[in-house]
Order: sequence, then structure tokens, then C-alpha cells
Amino acid sequence: MRPSLRLASAAIAAALIGSLTAVPATARVVDPAPLQAPTFNKMVHSIVHSGSTVYVGGNFGTVTDANGTYARHGVAAYNADTGLVLPWNPDVHGLVYAVAVRNQSVFLGGAFDAVGGQPRSNLARVSATTGQALKGLRKANGAVRAIAATKKQVLVGGDFTKLGSARRVHLAGFTSSGKYRLNGWHPRATGGTVYTIQPTKGGAYVGGTYKKLNGKKAFGRISRINPVTGKLVKGFNPPVTVPVYDIAATPRRVYVAMGGPGGGSSGSFVTKTGKRKWLRSVNGDAQTISVLSGSVYVGGHFTRACLSSGTLSSGECTGSSVMRGKIMAITLKGTIRSFAPQIDSQFGLVAMDVFPSRGWLAVGGTFNFVDNDARGKFAVFG
Repeated sequence: MRPSLRLASAAIAAALIGSLTAVPATARVVDPAPLQAPTFNKMVHSIVHSGSTVYVGGNFGTVTDANGTYARHGVAAYNADTGLVLPWNPDVHGLVYAVAVRNQSVFLGGAFDAVGGQPRSNLARVSATTGQALKGLRKANGAVRAIAATKKQVLVGGDFTKLGSARRVHLAGFTSSGKYRLNGWHPRATGGTVYTIQPTKGGAYVGGTYKKLNGKKAFGRISRINPVTGKLVKGFNPPVTVPVYDIAATPRRVYVAMGGPGGGSSGSFVTKTGKRKWLRSVNGDAQTISVLSGSVYVGGHFTRACLSSGTLSSGECTGSSVMRGKIMAITLKGTIRSFAPQIDSQFGLVAMDVFPSRGWLAVGGTFNFVDNDARGKFAVFG
């Protein structure tokens, strides 16, 4: 899941330093020249796939493929094999920040008031085959910015404090079948919003701008939460005091995209303890992060990656840097890779999805070009 449009904010200090080195022969990095894919007329906020179907959420109104342009409001789907837009069309009245798929249901979160002409307040479930709005879930009194659907439950996060008449402070869980009722999972994220939820077997990693989790200040911004009880998982306490916009988790590491009071950063943390292994500063917020084939991909609104320790209050690197236009690749040990396509627009990237079986990386945001190649708000690297 991925965060909404964010202005540049500023810097995070202290980074483990490294220099550019050759990419190991065993690691594969995606080609910087994008593949053919649909384009969108306005911002893309979320990307997720199920099989060969790619779902894209945002605040767009049209989607264009090789055969033409189609009206698609808020969410659309296309076939990854053909690159062609599918007839699937829920028709969202508003914008979509988050999309998740489980079995035959597609879950939508955002800032909207109707789906397919049916009243839906910021949270909806639609058919994966027809796009029809389905029953279940509850109306949210604020934007929904994150959704994660697992076998046992559907987790949501965002600006809301109520779902229907039930009090839920920026986080909540629903059953994942039947009537999709609210369940007992309701940790409290106070003092800010939730941008991302990453479920794992050992707990759900949650990130955002919130200051406290279940009343504990030390666990603001990023937390590891028991997926059943909603309590904090003991021992995980990374040294993060800046906004967390996205999280990618592996069995041994948690990779985090962060903002700051000047520039931003991406970091690697030990899964169980939160101990920091490395930190990479950039001169703008890091807003989305994914891991694919031995590389960590980071997107945001930065233009340079720092080779020295952090950024100034202006957001600029304190020492030497390399050009990285809204996207960069890093080794699992924190070394900046040579992958460097230049993506335009002030706000850059806010969404990513990886296709491990295809070796693809999909990105979305506000951009119009990748290098000199026209790519309206969406691109796929392979």
C-alpha cells in the first residue's frame, strides 16, 4: 500500500555511509528503460497485482493503452500479459489511496463517497470479476490510506477515528470472509495518521506520522503489532523519529521509506529488534519502498542520493552525492546501485509493486516522463 501526495519536508541525520560499487554478478537489477504499460491522466497512489491482473488506484479519470483511452475513475485494472486495460470498472467517486486483493474481493481505501453509484464512505469492497460494489466493511469518517488483506483478516489504517459507530483510532481489522465485520484488532495510533501496513507471520508492521501507539510514545512512527491482540510486539523498537511512509518486510529485515524535516531516507532494520543496519539519506522524502531480486528500490521526490552523513535543514546533502531522479536502487547491505533512470515531476513516486515471477517493478506517482520516454503517472521496469 502506498501514501498520498506529500510536499518536500526535510532532513534526517545520521546515515551509515557507503560508496558506489559495482553490482555483484549474482544480483539482478531491473532495466532502466520501461516496458509498455497503460498511462493515466492524473496521479497514481497504489499498485497491486493478482496473477496477471494489475490493479491501480489514484485520482485519475482516464486510462490509455495501445488501443485507446477509457474512462476509469479512481481505480482501474489491466492485463500484465497484453498491457491492455480490462473492462473492470468500479467507478469510484473520489480518489483511491490503497488497493488490496484477496480471493474474489478487491478492497479500496481512500477519500470517496460512492462506488458504482452505491454510497461508500472511504472504504469499500468490490468484486474482482465484475467491479460491482459488495456488502461488508463499514463507512470511515476519515480517509483510508492503507489496506492489507490476509487469510484471517483485512487490516486498514488512515485518518479515521470511527468506522460506522465504532471507535477505531487510525487502525482497525475486519474478518476476511462472510460479512466482513469489525473484529477485535484495534490498536490505537494517536497524534498522526497511518500510511502503511505490512502484515507478516510475526506481526503487522505499521508506519505513519502518529506519535503514540497504544499510548506509548516510544513506539510512534513505526510499530510491530500482534496480528490477533493488537498489542505491541515486545523487543521491536527502531530508532525512527520521522514520518514513515512505506514498509517492505522480509524474514530478516524491515526496509523503511521515511521523510524528515529537510530530506528523507530509506533504512534497513532487524526484523525482531528494530536495530538499524544502514540508512541512506536523500534530498527529499522517500515515499515508497520494495524489495526485488536482491535490490531495495526506493521512490520519492528526491533528486540526489547522499554519499555522506545525512542532509542539511534545506534538504541538501551535507557532503558528496549522486543524481537519482525520484528513484534509486540499493543493495541489501546498503550500497547505492548504478540504476538511475530520471523521472520528472516535483512530487515523483508514491507507489510501487513488485512482480517476482516476472522480475518486474511497477511504479506510480505524478510523473510524465522516464528519461525521455512519455509515461503518464505509471511505469513498469523489467
